[in-house]
Amino acid sequence: MKNTLLLFLFSFLLWGCGYQKTNTNLIEINQNWQFRQAGTDEWLSASVPGCVHSDLRSHNLIDQEVTGANEQSFQWIEKEDWEYKTEFNITPEQLQYAHNELTFEGLDTYADVFLNDTKILTADNMFRSWNIDVNPLLKEGKNTLCIYFHSPVKIGMEKLKAYPYHLEISNELAPVGEQTNIFTRKAPFHFGWDWGPRLVTSGIWRPVFLKGWNKSMLRDIYFKPKNITESKAEYNAELEIESDIPLNSTYAVVNINGKSGEKIPININAGSNEIDIPFTIDNPKLWWCNGLGEAYLYNVSVDIYDGNKKLSTIKRRLGVRTIEIEQKNDEWGQSFQVVLNGKPVFMKGTNYIPSRTLTTEVTPELYEQVLQDAIKANMNMIRVWGGAIYEEDYFYNRCDELGLLIWQDFMFACAMTPDDDSYVENVRLEAEENVKRLRNHPCLALWCGNNENLRAHYDWGWIKNTPEQYRQRVIDTYNTLYHVTLKEAVKKEDPQCFYWASSPQSAEGKLSNRSSGDDHDWTVWFGEIPYEAFNESFGRFVSEYGLQSVPDVRTLATFVPSDQMSLSSPALHYIQRSKMPWIAPDRDGNGQIEWYINNYYRKAKDFEATSYLSQLVQAETMRYAIEVHRQNMPRCMGSLYWQINDCWPTISWSSVDYFGRWKASHYFTREAYKEIILSAHFYNDTLTVYAINDGEELPATLHLELFDLKGKKIEETHIPATIKGNASTLCFKSSGKDFLKGQKTDDAVLIATLSDDNGIIAENNCYFAKTKNLQLIKPDIRYEIKKDDKGYNIELSTNVLAKNVYIKTANEGFLSNNFFDLYPNRPVTISFEGNEAPEITKVYSVTDSF
Repeated sequence: MKNTLLLFLFSFLLWGCGYQKTNTNLIEINQNWQFRQAGTDEWLSASVPGCVHSDLRSHNLIDQEVTGANEQSFQWIEKEDWEYKTEFNITPEQLQYAHNELTFEGLDTYADVFLNDTKILTADNMFRSWNIDVNPLLKEGKNTLCIYFHSPVKIGMEKLKAYPYHLEISNELAPVGEQTNIFTRKAPFHFGWDWGPRLVTSGIWRPVFLKGWNKSMLRDIYFKPKNITESKAEYNAELEIESDIPLNSTYAVVNINGKSGEKIPININAGSNEIDIPFTIDNPKLWWCNGLGEAYLYNVSVDIYDGNKKLSTIKRRLGVRTIEIEQKNDEWGQSFQVVLNGKPVFMKGTNYIPSRTLTTEVTPELYEQVLQDAIKANMNMIRVWGGAIYEEDYFYNRCDELGLLIWQDFMFACAMTPDDDSYVENVRLEAEENVKRLRNHPCLALWCGNNENLRAHYDWGWIKNTPEQYRQRVIDTYNTLYHVTLKEAVKKEDPQCFYWASSPQSAEGKLSNRSSGDDHDWTVWFGEIPYEAFNESFGRFVSEYGLQSVPDVRTLATFVPSDQMSLSSPALHYIQRSKMPWIAPDRDGNGQIEWYINNYYRKAKDFEATSYLSQLVQAETMRYAIEVHRQNMPRCMGSLYWQINDCWPTISWSSVDYFGRWKASHYFTREAYKEIILSAHFYNDTLTVYAINDGEELPATLHLELFDLKGKKIEETHIPATIKGNASTLCFKSSGKDFLKGQKTDDAVLIATLSDDNGIIAENNCYFAKTKNLQLIKPDIRYEIKKDDKGYNIELSTNVLAKNVYIKTANEGFLSNNFFDLYPNRPVTISFEGNEAPEITKVYSVTDSF
């Protein structure tokens, strides 16, 4: 199965990444690999790409999954060195190529590479590729390739001990004085994080290729936009060509969607060449993000000819669009907004982490799952967070196709960095390579230097904690890396792209505030305050915020014994990685979840109720935050919650759990991210109803219906309204006293709908008291399962308000809605996507939780 996926991915990359097919021969070296622990005698079969953990699993030498109960059993692996080897055959025809280049797209991380017993490479960066012309070393017939991986932890420890002062770091799961990931250019989250385990891997994590070529090679292409309008898109195709000899009778042809352009004469000198080929697309179809139009992609290839002989071809897909991050002074400070094709766009999205701790186990299917979950939830942006990896090409190709913009971090998060020249040079090469790799993707919106390092240096006291004689060195190191090295890499390789030094910050090198730049709003959760605080203050672009929840009990049951199903149990404390000693010495995320549940709901009667209520409070928090952010546009123009997915079965901030089950919050964010929504809030005895519209202006009618919780209608109001386009419109405002007209706050619900001549456009509700204070009556919920041509539907009705109806099925499948409010005389029909009829085991509401 794995090889099938790799072949699929490779065939995809032949177009998306432009491997040359003419005058070249490309061989993937992915067969006959073996591995062993250094110092031992037994060689075992290995998979490449892969890593030592997955290879050990394939031989049942370690557990198949990492869980809270067994994580420590994996830790010995990181302290050992590992060896990989293979043999591959070379034909006489392959040796006829003037060049045979061995390319390693990813070695994790400290590796010595030997070809036929000759050392050809010393690698020291997981995020870089390595390319060596090995023609002199190849021989006809059998060739041997060996790679010796040094323990990243042991090498990191050597560097740590040699460093003159302590480099601060958060989240690495190792004692202070043994945290080493800062010295190694490797995925930081492999060393553990506050939502994931520690699995420090080694191995050949991306493909290995042998590429033969003659005379000249078209190495790379950059579609640099010159002028883009609705009538004409003008580009320079900047070609990088390497040639052994001067070629003076050569020309280039640009092909767009299979249609060839004119022959453009070019001169190719011996050595490295940079050549510009102008081309134009008349009346272009623009590329739009999800929700605003088609994410149209042109298939563009460039052919290089020498007379009538085609020398080389490179292919890319091109999305015609303009994008800028606009920062303009306004009445609230300075804006921070994405402007796509001249249109300011509110960013609706999330933060993404790898779906597996072992990054080589993230398959196209897993990528597809998380990206489709984002699309189904009406998102238009994903932030690739800086503690992980620069993702696989498949990920960015699919984001191009789906219209998901990418906020791309460089791989630095929550840690200081060393400042020696070799480290900085290593980072420079890493940055330039990855910017070049991703620069043609229309989904790429911006590059960001790091995650929370600026905040950590100052707000978390890192500079203050550094010995005084080294403090200026710390400041200089930060400025060099994030304001020079990374910034210059973007400027050099993709000058059209916006660079942002740190998330969050208010301006380059300036601590975040809520009047400019982006913000990580963790006052809710880490600050242990009610989620209504989102209404008090908010940033111009909120790129992180969130609240934890417990996943479905079935998810935890895969590794947690039934007698440990309690937030206070050792098993669930162990997998809970969010620690908050500033609140209390032993406070962690489980205690925080209980605090939030108890603030809004009655005490849970059992663990299933705890899981259910934790998901509800997370969902209500996410919905409230998103609605506040959107109703305050254009003051706020982005809302990216933390986080969409998990890398192992755990308790975390995710809205979709490890097994792909939607939590309540994913259903709620889907509604809050719709193109047109109503946001109805009762706050400080004031009721407000906003209509937020990402589309064009439209006339509509706002319907406000006030009911008691038994379903009796108390009041009804109809208000004509003009809903502004790409804006938030305040449609109604009243004091609670005036609106309720004597109806008790604990026995009232507002149902607000927005409609036009074609029917209901948007709907939402508003309660006037916390759920724990509502006069809820246990409902009689009835349901009927019906089959039609499309599958199965579940029709539900109730006699009184059924708050947050949760449907649980014994068989796996996707419910089109869940955790929803069900009202008397308002039946609801939801669909079930599965291989068979839904086997409903429980229909649950809030009154069943206490």
